[in-house]
Amino acid sequence: MIRVKADYIGQGQEGIFTFRASTAAVDRQNEVIDQAGWKLDAYRSNPVILDSHRYGSIDDILGRARRVEVGPEGLEVDVEFAPTGKGNMARELVEAGMLNTVSVGFRSLSRRPGSKAGEPMTHTGMELLEVSMVAIPANREAVRLRGVEDDMDTTEKAGRRMSKASAEKIRAAIAMLAELIDDHFDEMGQQGMHGDMKPEEKPKTFVADKAVVAALTAFAKEANNG
Repeated sequence: MIRVKADYIGQGQEGIFTFRASTAAVDRQNEVIDQAGWKLDAYRSNPVILDSHRYGSIDDILGRARRVEVGPEGLEVDVEFAPTGKGNMARELVEAGMLNTVSVGFRSLSRRPGSKAGEPMTHTGMELLEVSMVAIPANREAVRLRGVEDDMDTTEKAGRRMSKASAEKIRAAIAMLAELIDDHFDEMGQQGMHGDMKPEEKPKTFVADKAVVAALTAFAKEANNG
């Protein structure tokens, strides 16, 4: 029997998307998956990413899992989409934030019923068979946790990328320079822009934060090397 679980985390390195594929939350089928019970060796030998649990044709393969392991919050997979029509469509939907959930298909090896009527059954041993891109998973925690831009933690720059920390320093430097220029022209306007300012009337020296100077220097060096 195929069970449905999952939720989206975000995008890691370029072209690879990281998903949380299963958690220990009670799902819509009133079942729980004990994350310590995953058996992953068989899946790692054939790490297919499928379209909505369909496996009747190779056309249903959307990509492959580059990494699969149990993390602190549950089962995680790094997905690389295939360069096919359906693979490209799935990747574009993920990048656009329109497809945010995955689901696992597994074979239950051992399970424990709830101790009381209505309590969820817990799967304690599971063989992972496949991971699918799905529109609606059974797991109520199947939500997008981070946006692509947050997970990448980068800003586009001249066909390359810089860290958000560096980008923020650059923005701060630009703002400080803009303020300096505005102050300079304000003072020049008051004194008259004819070069007749007295030494004591010249604008005060502008001192930039050391971190801003370092960021600007590094940025300039990288730009020259690029």
